This record gives sequence, C-alpha cells and structure tokens, in this order.
Amino acid sequence: MLIFIGSKIFLADLLGLEKFPAALSLSIAFAIIAAGAVWSLLKKRDPQQPA
Repeated sequence: MLIFIGSKIFLADLLGLEKFPAALSLSIAFAIIAAGAVWSLLKKRDPQQPA
C-alpha cells in the first residue's frame, strides 16, 4: 500500500498528469486492501477441516 501511495506521484509525472485521478487511486487502494483481507482469511483457514 505504501509503495502504491508513494509511486503514484512519479506515475502522474510520467504520464504528464497534474494530479493522479482520485477515483483510480481509491479503487486501486481498495483492491490492495481487499486482496490483503482475502489472503489473510485464506491463510487463517485450517486445511484439515472440510469446507
């Protein structure tokens, strides 16, 4: 998450944008957090129990 937040400044300069679009930034941040939550839930699951 911190890498994305820091790199969006450089990405905006690379693309010639004045500012990184807020909607895109929020959607990427949400996707990173959601992926982390899903990963955490999957890792916490006991593989010995039936689904």
